[in-house]
Amino acid sequence: MAKQYGVQCRIPVRDADDWDPPVVDPQGAPGSMPGEQVVFDANKESEGHDFFRLGGLDLSKDGRWMLYGVDVAGDERYDFRIRDLAGLETGEPVSELPEQFTGIGSACFTPDGQAKYCPHGRPIARIFTRYELEKLFGRQG
Repeated sequence: MAKQYGVQCRIPVRDADDWDPPVVDPQGAPGSMPGEQVVFDANKESEGHDFFRLGGLDLSKDGRWMLYGVDVAGDERYDFRIRDLAGLETGEPVSELPEQFTGIGSACFTPDGQAKYCPHGRPIARIFTRYELEKLFGRQG
């Protein structure tokens, strides 16, 4: 059975001087390339919902944090969460912050690692600093 949603993956750069992108096999399964990591599988995330839409996905500059928003009601108001992707490197499960940003329009990380979101164009309502994220999850690295 075909899956209707996309799967977001990443592959680490082999070294600082490597500018050649990996050769992607269009018939290959997500996560099957050497070093490839599935960071978000919308097919799995959509399970149990009659409606599902990914409203945004952003990775922090260091690649550790993923901010994503989903709409499962069809009202174009997204519930955003922050996921710690450090487990992808170690083989441990990924974890999420317990706090959710519900019913907002958009969110993103800034280059300095802060998470910002706007409820439908209004001013910034909450900012997580890198320190706060590490405090919530414990320092890793």
